[in-house]
Amino acid sequence: LLLGHDHYATLVNFDNLPGIVSGAVQECRKPDITNNVQEGVTVKTRWMYDMTPHWVRLDVDADTGHTTAHFIRASDGKSRCTVEIDRGQDAKLGDDCAKSKP
Repeated sequence: LLLGHDHYATLVNFDNLPGIVSGAVQECRKPDITNNVQEGVTVKTRWMYDMTPHWVRLDVDADTGHTTAHFIRASDGKSRCTVEIDRGQDAKLGDDCAKSKP
């Protein structure tokens, strides 16, 4: 699930569905870490940006369906968090996400 225009960048899980929010490119709002149940769905923040503009690049392998999401810091173009996503599997946070985890 890919979402935009929310003025922050994050990886959340809605039960077992990973959600990528990419909308912190220009104006940013204070990160809102969520770990609760909403309307019967468990919502858990897996990674949250550090109040600097970020965008997300998706690399998709058309043959396998494997997707890699890179949260890119806009100021220097560096990946701040790499997430591996495969159908039916939990999203896997890369080692580069450790410093920015909530």
